[in-house]
Amino acid sequence: MSLIQLLQIAQSANYWTAAATAAVLYDQVLIFAQEIDFIWNRKWSVTTILYFIARYSGSLSMVANAACKYMIQFRIKKQW
Repeated sequence: MSLIQLLQIAQSANYWTAAATAAVLYDQVLIFAQEIDFIWNRKWSVTTILYFIARYSGSLSMVANAACKYMIQFRIKKQW
């Protein structure tokens, strides 16, 4: 496989990562009002804390992953 093909595959992976991140964030925006009503206005408990960890750790990870992929690809393109 040539370097050009590898870069094209990496670019395609970046597009899929961006699309998946956008879909997850869009879902969170749509459900945010219900989340405030049902979760945020409750008394804090272990379950509530676990919900927030499960709900937002994945999103944070996806955004960080997308940012890292972008920065790595930008550096590769800059070196060429």
